[in-house]
Amino acid sequence: MDDQSITGASAEGFRFRFDFEGNVVLATGSPYSGMERVYLNGALFSQQRSFRRNSEHRFNHQSKEFCVQFDISSKKKGMLECTLIADDVLIKRYRLTPAKRQFGLNYVLSLIVIAGFSVLLSVYNYSFWYFLPMGIVLAYFYSCDNLDRSTIEEIEIPG
Repeated sequence: MDDQSITGASAEGFRFRFDFEGNVVLATGSPYSGMERVYLNGALFSQQRSFRRNSEHRFNHQSKEFCVQFDISSKKKGMLECTLIADDVLIKRYRLTPAKRQFGLNYVLSLIVIAGFSVLLSVYNYSFWYFLPMGIVLAYFYSCDNLDRSTIEEIEIPG
């Protein structure tokens, strides 16, 4: 684990940091690979690959049972919640809200380059229609990386 253990989101994935009774629990994940990892004080305690709406990591430390839960609270909006529970007591919850997808200049330029490349390949007897749809998909993913503009908020726990 590197020293960038702050709560946030980037193109590499998301990080949620929980400070609890002198311990630092860091939950990380990647929306692309589905790999989730949970660190406790810098040591890897749990790791799994999950593409489900809900997943949880359970582990024990100093006679306490910890549980880190990932929950996609809104599939349409892409909202992800990460919760830390210790001995069946809710400690803290974060909510990651992705920025809205924007088709900007990157998308348009990517389409122009890919269309030009497809036309060039069609000159050499490769099918134009084979490369263009693949290029549109690549341009879409290239231009719509929104994790850098996502917001993460701490959700107040009643009580």
